[in-house]
Amino acid sequence: MTNLQALQAKLNRKLPEIALELALQENGLTTAAEYNAVTNIKPVEVSLAGLILAIAMSPKSVKELDYQVTQHDMDDLLKLRSIILIRYGLPDELAEKENTVTGRSPW
Repeated sequence: MTNLQALQAKLNRKLPEIALELALQENGLTTAAEYNAVTNIKPVEVSLAGLILAIAMSPKSVKELDYQVTQHDMDDLLKLRSIILIRYGLPDELAEKENTVTGRSPW
């Protein structure tokens, strides 16, 4: 199985092959190389996280007669993306930031 096939299997959604190739290349993998479950899992899953963000921001379906756009359930997709990023210790720029106190006065 190639890196491209592994990403397609994890994504389980039809996307243009060029988008999958770009996601893999941005994470240092070649698409035609043999997938190694030990060394390639992180870049493949980080590629998956990037594609999940693209899916969350695109319409699920568009109807033309009455013009209806159906959106994906963005919250669930973003939670899945966040889980992947946390697993590898990567920052999630979309996560809600917690307020922290950095200093206080004695009064």
